[in-house]
Amino acid sequence: MTDKPDIEPLHKPKPNPFDPASLRLSDDEVGDIDVEPLLTTVEVRKPKRDEFVRVHADHHAVVPIIELDRDVYLVDASMRNELAGEWTPADMRVAVNRDGTPFLWPVKQPKAGERQISWHASAKAVAAAAETDWVRAKANMSKGAYDAQKAKGKLEAPLFPDKSFTELLEAGFGDGKLIDSVDHPVVKRLRGEE
Repeated sequence: MTDKPDIEPLHKPKPNPFDPASLRLSDDEVGDIDVEPLLTTVEVRKPKRDEFVRVHADHHAVVPIIELDRDVYLVDASMRNELAGEWTPADMRVAVNRDGTPFLWPVKQPKAGERQISWHASAKAVAAAAETDWVRAKANMSKGAYDAQKAKGKLEAPLFPDKSFTELLEAGFGDGKLIDSVDHPVVKRLRGEE
């Protein structure tokens, strides 16, 4: 009978890093990873013609906006007088579509001393209806207004983002969409400097 020496070989072969046995996770290592989605951007737009939306009843404010080339800009309080006559008041509403995608809906209001046009009045009515029901805003060109269409099915409750109104405004306007100085490209464009 031969005794085996208690000496290990000096050069152990490296395990193959692609061997499934060495890669396989044990049951206690497998599980759902908790993640929290980061809301870094929020679109600022009207509802699309084919989407049903809900509107948050409490997250809204009438703010000054400027629209240029389908982009919406928020006017800082420090620039309101500088841009008098250029901005339009809008009731900025937090809305979500059926997928739970949030967006900011600027519901335009009449300027001081002007009458409300039917497009603005009907958008306001659609937004109010969307506080309690899933609603679709459909442009009716012959009427010059939006028609509200309520969803016929029993749809699930809306999933509004777990963010403050301030955080949602920052996500919507934080990337150069806040006009806060005379050096902003929109101001330069409106003055013919660019």
